[in-house]
Amino acid sequence: MWAGGAGWVILGFFAALTAFTGEGTNCTANRGDRYQSCVRNGDLTGLIAQAAVVGLAAMAVVVMLRGWGRQREAVLADSRLWVATAVLAGLLVVSGLSWIWGIQGGWAPSRPFPYEPVTTTQANTIMVAGLLVGLLVGALVPLERDHR
Repeated sequence: MWAGGAGWVILGFFAALTAFTGEGTNCTANRGDRYQSCVRNGDLTGLIAQAAVVGLAAMAVVVMLRGWGRQREAVLADSRLWVATAVLAGLLVVSGLSWIWGIQGGWAPSRPFPYEPVTTTQANTIMVAGLLVGLLVGALVPLERDHR
């Protein structure tokens, strides 16, 4: 549950940051290489945040599936698990959609000056790394022991 909540917090923070601070506009005080560097750093920060959200979603899915496999009877009776599932499913859908948005040009937004965007290959590498780290951590996180 905490991984899903953390993913939503990160996603919300960067969405608000993007909405209220025109990052490309903030960089327009710079020209040439300084502009390129300013905008690229902002784009890479956003990509790393998206990768963290994808990783948290993947980790939470793996942990939840492992927990379900461990105690199927208790799962159906626990309403908190259904809330966690809804939070996690929403995060998984939104993080997947953000990845699709990026592949379709979101990682190369239009800028007021000529700009060499982060390549799709580099962006996908960052996102896949986040996904793989999340899957690995989810597989290695110890589950609670049954105290009967």
